Amino acid sequence: MLRCFFREHTKKFRIKALSVDAMELDEHVVMDYYLELIREEKIQFLKDKPKTTENIISAIKKLKSADSLHERIQCARDLWKLLFEAAMEYIDPNKMGYDELFKYFDEFVSFEELIFASDSFYRDHTLHSLWVYFLGEYIFRRDEFRPYFENFYQSFQVREHYKEIYTQLDSEEIFGELLDTIENMDPFVSSIGAARCITALTHDLGYPLNKIRKINQAIGKILPYFSISQFGEFHFQFESSQQFYIENFIEIMGYDVFVGPRERDLGFHQYELVKDIIAKTNELTTIAHSEGRIPDFLSEVKELVKECSPEQVHILRDLYQISCWFRKNTARMMRFSDDFERYAHGIMSAFLMMKIVGAFTDMTITYSNISDIPMDIFDLPRTFAKMQILTAISNHTSRGYRMREFNDLSSFLVLIDEIEEFSRISRANQFRQYVEEFCRTKIYVEDEFMVIEFIFDNEDIESLDPERAFKGRIRRFGQLFDIPNLDPAVKMKIAVISELKGEKTRFELFIERGRFEARRNGETISIDTYLKTREL
Repeated sequence: MLRCFFREHTKKFRIKALSVDAMELDEHVVMDYYLELIREEKIQFLKDKPKTTENIISAIKKLKSADSLHERIQCARDLWKLLFEAAMEYIDPNKMGYDELFKYFDEFVSFEELIFASDSFYRDHTLHSLWVYFLGEYIFRRDEFRPYFENFYQSFQVREHYKEIYTQLDSEEIFGELLDTIENMDPFVSSIGAARCITALTHDLGYPLNKIRKINQAIGKILPYFSISQFGEFHFQFESSQQFYIENFIEIMGYDVFVGPRERDLGFHQYELVKDIIAKTNELTTIAHSEGRIPDFLSEVKELVKECSPEQVHILRDLYQISCWFRKNTARMMRFSDDFERYAHGIMSAFLMMKIVGAFTDMTITYSNISDIPMDIFDLPRTFAKMQILTAISNHTSRGYRMREFNDLSSFLVLIDEIEEFSRISRANQFRQYVEEFCRTKIYVEDEFMVIEFIFDNEDIESLDPERAFKGRIRRFGQLFDIPNLDPAVKMKIAVISELKGEKTRFELFIERGRFEARRNGETISIDTYLKTREL
């Protein structure tokens, strides 16, 4: 995982009490919204690509008009490839491995069709990956939801403030290297939309490994009717020759990368010479980071810098030289090692990308000293984007991953992945046809809470159990959120509404700092008793 080159400050803000129309969302709404974004040229990785844009628009329209499940999946497969190629090429022009990945994706789609009957309410991951992307863009870009992602936006806004501050200070001799590093991050900033796309499209590519156990169980139930009591289950393991690659993959994924001014020990005389300038400059950047604005006293600091003696310039130039260093996150490495051992499909997806796609395989990370990595051989913006993608994909199924805010690709992917229900398929009827509404979804803001409603009212689907779905939400969100330390901006209400058999029951889960409360028709439920667990 990579981090920006300045220490993070917590920005405190308050969400205005909003009440918007609770618009019902489905795949057509989010596809229409995405088409509007394309028309307004707001998809950065499609700018100046008229042919690609035309093909993607055509593919989306075909998907919208497709009737049968098979036709929808075929359209989704073609659209997936178009989006992946456009977004990934924007991040890194190295296209080696695309053919192999697309061949795998074809097999992935075929495998999904094979295991359609393995679950009564199966989430089709071919469609799901697209809905996660389109729904994510809808939520991320809509004004009413923006406050929940303020810290996601803030890192880019702060960078622009830093750029303006060090440009205004007008001292190439002192701040030139720092300013160059900030400007060199432009490719990463412009590619964050493409990174959201790749993360959504690829996060479940390793899912087939998860289904092997269920396939074995299904076979085991059939064979006894043929008087076969024992059979060899299909199993798999990595070759011993892959262990070195796997270990290094997990090690790379376990590093945080920092870029910033080199640490320097100053003598008393040197410190006295520059302490006022350092204090004022630090105050500038601290206010820019915490308050999202450029302080009025910038001109005063500019005068201090302008009046520096040659000795002060020499000291400050050394202080503001840039270095890059790695820091091992042992907890994350152990977490990812455990995920790999149990074939968690998130890290398997990341591993697949690292093995097949040249842009990930050929990442140049060369070092002899992890505390001092030469910047001239380290392509920071591209590496930053690609490692963010791999980390987000891995985190979304990682035991022990917890969120305090929606401030990066990982937390954003997890949120959208959990609330996307358009791709849930029911095979409840005898013809195994696609059922259009497993449940209906509404997402809106009310009284500072992001409200996500799942409405179960389709009487045509047998065996629907809204309460079971609600219990699953409690467990999952209880595992994901670090409730005592949640950012004050994170306020969510998950509502599961049952309108079946002429009765209406409303289940609600409230999530905010220090509060994880479940209710049934307005009455608080004891979660530990309700779920028979001590973990929540």
